[in-house]
Amino acid sequence: AIQLHEQALAQGQSFGLWLVDWQMRELDGLATARALQLQAERAGRPPAPAVLVTSHDDAGLRQRAAQQGLAAVLAKPVTPSALHDTLLPLLMRSPATVLPVEAGTMVRPAAPAALPLQGFHVLLAEDNPVNQEVALDLLQGMGLTVDLADDGRQAVQRATERAYDLVLMDMQMPDIDGLQATRQIRALDAYRHTPILAMTANAFADDRQRCLDAGMNDHVTKPVDPRALQAKLQQWLSGRASPPAANQR
Repeated sequence: AIQLHEQALAQGQSFGLWLVDWQMRELDGLATARALQLQAERAGRPPAPAVLVTSHDDAGLRQRAAQQGLAAVLAKPVTPSALHDTLLPLLMRSPATVLPVEAGTMVRPAAPAALPLQGFHVLLAEDNPVNQEVALDLLQGMGLTVDLADDGRQAVQRATERAYDLVLMDMQMPDIDGLQATRQIRALDAYRHTPILAMTANAFADDRQRCLDAGMNDHVTKPVDPRALQAKLQQWLSGRASPPAANQR
């Protein structure tokens, strides 16, 4: 890890995040993280956030990691949900990786992205503030109008106030979870045929079946892949009536 980091710095590159195991040969995770931090400082770059991964999770180790400036400690066995919730806020705060551009190379600005879903109005039920920010940015970037519900109870309330074209439902929320909220929304006359998609880190077959049994149509796996999300939304919105914005063209 130290050698690869040294090579990257020599080429004018850097890593956006370090995941280091606690128990390794020669250098343990804390010593490795410290060496990486020193390398970055010597190169005049801000150290990337470091996450210590360990099966020996205890308060003493967490305190040592915090004193050394590590961003988080992730306990094994690592679940997809824990990994997602730990890394996402760190990656959002991490400085963007700067890659060198060869002399004479013209960098063309990216063409503006099309807004294939412009005019549709969706409800996003998500209780995690970081996940809310990321999802809103993705959905609005696709042209969607988005209303946010902070929990399942608020999602049901918003659904009673207007008819949305589609609902994105987080599975694990306080008070009323995604399954309960879906059952209540599906009981509303206006939502008998509205697509409801689960957003979940649980990708096992029995979890998907629970979503279907509750009245959901499909699921989007966390961490969210923007292209996969857009494909799902286009799939479920394509058969619905064209939004007013499209009809006015």
